[in-house]
Amino acid sequence: MKQLSLIILLLTSLVACYEPEEGCLDYRATNYDVTADDACPDCCTYPVLKLALRHQAVWPPNPDTSITFKYNTHYATPFDKFHYFKVDRFRFFISGLHLISTDGQAYTLPDSLSFTSQNNSSFKTEDNYTKADRDILQTATLGTFITEGKYDKVELTIGLPETVLKASADKLPSGHALATSDTLLYDTLSGYRHGIVRLYRDTLDSSPLEEFTFAASQQLTLDLPGVLDIRPGHNVKLTLTINYLALFDGVDLQNDALETIRDKVFQNFPFATLVTDAVLE
Repeated sequence: MKQLSLIILLLTSLVACYEPEEGCLDYRATNYDVTADDACPDCCTYPVLKLALRHQAVWPPNPDTSITFKYNTHYATPFDKFHYFKVDRFRFFISGLHLISTDGQAYTLPDSLSFTSQNNSSFKTEDNYTKADRDILQTATLGTFITEGKYDKVELTIGLPETVLKASADKLPSGHALATSDTLLYDTLSGYRHGIVRLYRDTLDSSPLEEFTFAASQQLTLDLPGVLDIRPGHNVKLTLTINYLALFDGVDLQNDALETIRDKVFQNFPFATLVTDAVLE
């Protein structure tokens, strides 16, 4: 009897000393804690969609030989292998990036961004913007990405939605891709630009620096390297590779008008852009 009383006393003491642990109990979160007893307030961290950019220069006759694209470097043009040119700057926006499932459904990011239109009315868009430039090396986080299933394609837009081009974005968070401090892609009078290219048509010292801006946006649908099976609680990272020499395929830099060069470069985006990696983290 004394032994039974001792056991009961010991168990009672253990129960009295036990304190339930709080943790994230949402299985979709990256910090889901299966051992937690109680849900903690606002402690869950949810997956995000990331985009890394690789900037390459692959000359069409040698597709197995690629080098990192660099500014102010001599490159033979695909149009004429004996003619060389240099790129001073190639910067553009990427927006509206969505993964597409194997059954054709596009996943939209839940985060939104507020703008003020020219007539002072407010509107929101999906907060899904990044900026491409070979000197911007960090991987961009596009937004919260809570989904699961099998995905095999991605759609994205080179440039910005028309509604955003002349909108006011003075309340954007610091460091956002659409920050108006970027004077190459934003002008206080004309608003945003889809993209800008500055180049020297020749490598001679007398060759002037010329520039053009993209006249429109363009939506691309690209295949993933394989079917990506997304599971709850994982970030998704895509790697987009841009071949800058392929962008100049068919461009006669010696004779084409600047507007013609602009149009040809823009038309080459679907052939010069490739998703080379898609992984869970």
